[in-house]
Order: sequence, then C-alpha cells, then structure tokens
Amino acid sequence: MDRNLGAMNTINPNGGAGSVWYQFGRKDPFAGGTLYKPDGTTISISNIAWNSDVITTKSSEKGKNVPYSVQNPLKFITGTTWTTGDQYCPADGGDFMWQDPKAAPRADGKVKKSIFDPCPSGWMVPMKETWAGFSDSNMLWETTKDEGIGRYYYPDRANYPHIYISFPASGYLQYSTGTINDIDKHGNSWTNSPYSSLAVVFHYRFNSVEQAMGKDRAQGNTVRCIQEYF
Repeated sequence: MDRNLGAMNTINPNGGAGSVWYQFGRKDPFAGGTLYKPDGTTISISNIAWNSDVITTKSSEKGKNVPYSVQNPLKFITGTTWTTGDQYCPADGGDFMWQDPKAAPRADGKVKKSIFDPCPSGWMVPMKETWAGFSDSNMLWETTKDEGIGRYYYPDRANYPHIYISFPASGYLQYSTGTINDIDKHGNSWTNSPYSSLAVVFHYRFNSVEQAMGKDRAQGNTVRCIQEYF
C-alpha cells in the first residue's frame, strides 16, 4: 500500500497524523488523539495490566486473552509479561496470530493470513522478508516534503526522482502505558513474524533503516499492508 492503515491519504504533515497503531496479533487498532461517539461525546482508551483479575498469566487460562481483546477493542493491554511470548496468544499457534496457524507455508516460506489480520480483503500484514530490499541508499530521510517527516523510498531515484513512497515517522504506543511516543523521530511497521518472545518490525529513523528488528508485542506500531500472494 502507499500508506499506513488508517491513513485517508499519503499526506501526513505531522508524522503520525492519519495512522493508527496495533498491538501485535490484534484485529482492532488504536487511534491517536480524541475518539468520538456518534453523539459527539468522547471515548477514552483504557489500559489494563496483565496481572489484573481479568487477564491472567496462568498457563491454563491463556485462551481467555484473545476473546477478551476482541470483546474489548478499546482496552490497550499493558505490562511486560506480554513480552514472554504466548501470554497473550493461545498455546496452539500463538506466535502466528496474523498468520494462519492451520495452513502450511509454501515452499518459498510464504504464508496465508489469519482472521485476525487487520488488512482488507486482498491484502495482508507482511512477512519480515518483505523489507529485505529497503536500505539507507534507497530510503532517504526527509524533513521538508509535504508528506511529512520520515523515510521516502525511491525505486529508481537516479532516473525517476519524482517517484517515491512515503513512510512517515509515526512513532509508537508505549507498551507499558499506551501513550504516544517519538512522532517525527522514527517509525515501526509490524510484520506478521514472531521473533523469540518479541515480534519483528521494519524500523526506520533519521540515521538508519533496520529491515528486521524485534519489538515488544504489546507496543503499538503501524501496519503497511502488502498484496496477498495466494
């Protein structure tokens, strides 16, 4: 896609404007700023901790966590225990909430998306290998373009300098609080790939591009969908 999920267009003058953030494996996003009900009243995003009475870390009750998150989309689940791997996810296929745990990968390693994948029909959260060709040389850090501060990917800058895709420095939601951090400083785009107790993001900032970096699963990051290949 030419924009992050939640963006109405590619113009993001304030970095995170227009983007929404996702906790790894969750279907529903979190928006920055104020949310409004149809009657004009506001909605607050509430946080809960993993050691609360509702969400438990007992292995015998892990299966309650996914239904709870679906039924409570405005609950940003906080706490470092998310980073211990399957505390949020069910024991069977828990690392692959955005991949179909029942579908065998193809010979090239590609996978089908799951019902929790937030991308629209025909699109999916990318695998970590998607960003293998992105680097400092073809993704330039820009601070003066109309689309806002961030990295700009040029497929062939020498011959077509006017053709690029913007990746705004949209920041992230802190895993322990749910607060917005580092807008206009860097961006993290989720992949559907687990990494030990973490999960992989495509990370970029003013001085580097990291094709695959492990981040806490409870952190709220953006999603840039790719077309499905099945």
